[in-house]
Amino acid sequence: MGGKISYELEKRLEAEGYRAKYLFISGSRIPSIPEPKPIYHLPDEAFKRELGRFEGTPKEILENQELLDFFLPMLRADFTMDETYYDKAGVVLHTPISAFGGEKDGEADESAICEWGGKYTDNDFDYRIFPGGHFYLRDYEDEVISEVERRLQGMKNGG
Repeated sequence: MGGKISYELEKRLEAEGYRAKYLFISGSRIPSIPEPKPIYHLPDEAFKRELGRFEGTPKEILENQELLDFFLPMLRADFTMDETYYDKAGVVLHTPISAFGGEKDGEADESAICEWGGKYTDNDFDYRIFPGGHFYLRDYEDEVISEVERRLQGMKNGG
């Protein structure tokens, strides 16, 4: 969902005459692709079962019915917002984009990550795929931070 929020924010900034120095996207398909396997609309029991396919919900919550029932409205709200958002316009941004992803990400594979460059910026684009799935960032936080710093430093140095 973060990629979609970042895209919308940059789109609005540019409409107001501003532009971010850089847009960083992680583990996100482009906004013009609807969610292929939505779960937000499922009945509670089916929704709970489907949460298991995502790495983001801690197993302590998935394995504890009381905790899961407590968090269910928040999780469903997140999934509803993420899975029902769809941007048909496909506004091309003017800021450079760097996109990151996990090589085993079932939600946004390498080709989906690369579409950000081909369809959503008329500026520089690059990407990097890390080992791991959708939440690769948990294991590669330092490397991702280094990638972000390197790109921002390059801008500072005129590159």
